[in-house]
Amino acid sequence: MDARMILLVVLSGLAMWGAFPDQGWWPLMFVSLALLTGVVRRASAGWGAAYGALWAMVFFLPHISWMNIATNQTYLAWILLALAQAFFLALWGLSFAAVSRWPAAQTWWGEALAAAILWVGFEQIRARVPLGGFPWAKLPYGLVDSPLVHLAPWGGEVLVSAAAVVVAVWARRAVTGQWWLAVPALALFGAPALVPLETAPQNGTVNVLAVQGNVAIPMEETYAVAGQVTQNHVDETLRALDAGADPDLVIWGEDSVDRDPNTTELTAGLVEQVLERGQVPLVAGYQEYAHDERYNWYSVWYPGTGQGPDRYGKQHPVPWGEYVPWRSLSEFLATEAAAIRVDMASVDNPGLLPVTLADGRVVPLAVGICFEAGDEPIIAEGVRLGGEAIVIPTNNSQFRASAESTQQLQMARFRAAEFSRATLQVSTNGVSAVISPDGQVVAETDRQTAAHLSAEIPLRTSLTPAARWETALTGGAMGLAVLLGIGGLAWGWRRRG
Repeated sequence: MDARMILLVVLSGLAMWGAFPDQGWWPLMFVSLALLTGVVRRASAGWGAAYGALWAMVFFLPHISWMNIATNQTYLAWILLALAQAFFLALWGLSFAAVSRWPAAQTWWGEALAAAILWVGFEQIRARVPLGGFPWAKLPYGLVDSPLVHLAPWGGEVLVSAAAVVVAVWARRAVTGQWWLAVPALALFGAPALVPLETAPQNGTVNVLAVQGNVAIPMEETYAVAGQVTQNHVDETLRALDAGADPDLVIWGEDSVDRDPNTTELTAGLVEQVLERGQVPLVAGYQEYAHDERYNWYSVWYPGTGQGPDRYGKQHPVPWGEYVPWRSLSEFLATEAAAIRVDMASVDNPGLLPVTLADGRVVPLAVGICFEAGDEPIIAEGVRLGGEAIVIPTNNSQFRASAESTQQLQMARFRAAEFSRATLQVSTNGVSAVISPDGQVVAETDRQTAAHLSAEIPLRTSLTPAARWETALTGGAMGLAVLLGIGGLAWGWRRRG
């Protein structure tokens, strides 16, 4: 055991934690990657795996500490989720340590290439498995304020993440002796800023009113009162309209209609009140209970006619948050799992919601509900199918004023830049934000307060390479990482044999 290496890995994990919200010191990401790759490249495969797992625990435990708020400080789900991420970082460490024994991987270009391929691939894999994966804390989300975000439209998460790893490796080598590598490192880091991010309208604009009604804490007690959350949203919407807001479209967040308006007269009447006053469409979220399951819907209502035919259903419910896998075992290990009495079912539908405005225009919205902001394929599909703006309805009330919502906001900002679409994150309790197609926040709310945002957003129709080739980019990244990792381990076994 090398105590110095362990200390460097711990410092690396803490640096990565500092790179993400609520700290948000994004340059620390390069420090973290430089330290971690420097340690693992010299380690055996076994120690590489151990260092990767240690780094993940040091980083993820504070990064997702908001899990404890959502689970009433029971800690088990928090620790298990961090351990799941540590498994994939252990695979990265195992693979990178093994590949680093190759002569080519010991060169300035070979090490950077190997580290990037493996990191990007395992980052994408952990966002998909198990049980749909956990997309939190991908490198690109922490870099939305860096020059590298300008690469997002050209290669999405894959390209931005790979560039970050290469910059970190070259910067470390420059500091430790190969000083000339500072030139390509700085060039790769800074040159993307010369590539403009498009923001101009391509199909007109739309005036939106995003409403955050707020959910009083504790949220369980507030949601227990039928119509309370919906009333909060009605009140804030009317406040905005009375103050002079003149929207084409009113947008509420996930679960903002707290009882199914198709079966509950109270919430149906509240929705109708907003429609009569505003005389514009309302987009809002509600849950439908049917056949011992529930569905998370995001739908549109129109003045005079009510709910329209189009709605989007959440495709990726959160395990142990919205449904309980392996229920008997889960409830045996953690009694709080029984609090989720009805499992949320996945809906097989594309992330697209067309809305017809009062002037007859049809505005297709690419939609991902809450954590789906991190599901690149869901948002990419909605954009490819014609989404001219992106909407992320979310209900962050379980997480109160924690960093969960600001971390999610970074995902929404990256999606905006990646797909060149104006993006709205609309929360029940914050943070809500209006984001321009270059990923910059135009306006945002505070957490745990009632608020609204009025904005004119551009509608865009062109497809970025990241949107067009998302499936090939991510599939290729995962395949290359697996092949490279297997190749490195096989080469090492043959040498020892």
